[in-house]
Amino acid sequence: MHNVMEQGELSMAFDYRNDKRSIRSKKLLKEALFELLYEKEWRSITIQDLTKKANLNRSTFYQHYENKYDLLGQNVEDLFHSLKETVLSARIDHSSTETISYGYLLAFYQHLKAQSYYFKVILNRGYELDIMELFTDIVQEVMGQVVNVQQSINGVPAEIHWRYSIAAHFSVASWWLQNDFPYSPEFMAEAVLKMTKEAKYHALL
Repeated sequence: MHNVMEQGELSMAFDYRNDKRSIRSKKLLKEALFELLYEKEWRSITIQDLTKKANLNRSTFYQHYENKYDLLGQNVEDLFHSLKETVLSARIDHSSTETISYGYLLAFYQHLKAQSYYFKVILNRGYELDIMELFTDIVQEVMGQVVNVQQSINGVPAEIHWRYSIAAHFSVASWWLQNDFPYSPEFMAEAVLKMTKEAKYHALL
């Protein structure tokens, strides 16, 4: 019985060490990926570039990812998933539609600023990476917390409204990031909300 317990404890300790090693390896590969994306075009990045930058061997890379596209896809999805989770879990004042919209917008811009390095790199390679669908998923889900995204407005189909909305948010956020935050997240949230209200684009946040 004593030996069985010892074996179990050793197995748990081994799994824990493996988990820590796995987390560390993935973090190193993530940092290597974004550093290389900052330095060169995606199509010219090789597995050798990634493992050399991360100071890992190829076998470690293939323990976690099938190829460089798998590495890229998982990390970009994780980045946008984190953004969505942050926005949807933000503390919101539900006293009115405006305060709800402001709360989501503020959380959105605060998170973009906090993770600006990664988002800037992705935006700079935007023509090579398919990020609009990920951004669309975030905006549409958050919009659904405020308005009925299936409802047509003034005879215009809902899909046109929220596609227009997504493009507008993407353009403004990209400009803000690429120009190194000329305004605070608070100001951006207020400005976007004001433009939305004045333009009466009710499908916008």
